[in-house]
Amino acid sequence: MERSMERWLAFAGFSANPFAVHEAEKETRLPDYFVPPSWFTDILGEPAAPSSSVVFADRGCGKTAQRIMVRRQCCPDGFKEGQALCVAYSDFDAAAALAQSLSPRETRNVHVTEILQLAVHELADALLNNDPVLGRYLGLPKWERCRIHWFLHNFRRGLTLSQRSRLIQAEIEPLARNDAFGMDDLSQDVLEELQADAHSNPTSVLYQFGNLIKSLGFDALYILVDGVDELAAMADAASAVQLMAPMLADWRLLNTPGLAFKFFLPQEWEDHFQAQTAIRQDRLRMHHVEWTPEELLRMLHRRLATYRGVPALGDLCEPGLANRIEADLVHLARGSPRDMIRLGRCLLSEHCVRSNGALQRQISPAAWEDAKLMFLEDRNRVCTIKNDDPFFPSC
Repeated sequence: MERSMERWLAFAGFSANPFAVHEAEKETRLPDYFVPPSWFTDILGEPAAPSSSVVFADRGCGKTAQRIMVRRQCCPDGFKEGQALCVAYSDFDAAAALAQSLSPRETRNVHVTEILQLAVHELADALLNNDPVLGRYLGLPKWERCRIHWFLHNFRRGLTLSQRSRLIQAEIEPLARNDAFGMDDLSQDVLEELQADAHSNPTSVLYQFGNLIKSLGFDALYILVDGVDELAAMADAASAVQLMAPMLADWRLLNTPGLAFKFFLPQEWEDHFQAQTAIRQDRLRMHHVEWTPEELLRMLHRRLATYRGVPALGDLCEPGLANRIEADLVHLARGSPRDMIRLGRCLLSEHCVRSNGALQRQISPAAWEDAKLMFLEDRNRVCTIKNDDPFFPSC
């Protein structure tokens, strides 16, 4: 079947299957067919004046795509002034494992420490792969370079083995001891203060990290919090929201100069979010991802144009069928880009099955009916599983 699909796609003029992947993190050409919501520039913000915000969206409606595109816009190919160093915080296992035994303040500190590990990874990546950033580093006073080394050492758990090796080769070796840099003007007091805060006040350390990267040309540190709806350890949405609440409720953290938190949360969490009275909802910018039929069709057409050069199904279908397929796609997807992609994959799959290996270009109405049936059966099966799990909403 897979070979048959590949042959038909090539025959029809596709460079690849436009519906092969529905997870944004696996999309290699997402920028080519990303459809930004009207408020995307507000979420993006200005790194020179960063602000925190929350995005609510149903599953499959583009939270991760929004996060990826925020990162791409803030860290474009080629360094330029006015950009942010972006950290994607999406692994909450450490906080979830300890949440039951920690106070909200201690839970927040676990979150911040995890973010610092990720931030140091991104810093190392910038130093190793971005010549302008490296040039700024080399031009820093020795004591300021020493502070960078301190971060690389104290949060080295975020570094890969390759990064550690390359840092040493570049003579940016993580600082193991306060006197290892051998500098007369080393600010011992600053390092001792950082060392003390690393355990008792990691928020202060995060703030100082945000200040430090400005000397390398970054205007801000963006923390993109995504994937919280995948928390397997949480029995229900209320518990999962409770895990994130220490960050969401700490307005001093969210309003720290030079930092911006962007939370991408599942829509079904909003009631629990609203119930958290400690969260300053009057100060946090909140947005909801809701796809219109026109936006779904725009996404479909951009996918087709990206992989085939033709932004329509017309010549691939028997006469009069393309418009019907588009109308059905919008209706059955129910505002979900992910479901539209799944429908498209079912359509091409059923066409190839019916063609039985023959290179038949035009899709038939029967193939589309079979594709819809396949999609609906699969969705009903998934919904049955979800409805038996209290963490998932009803389909």
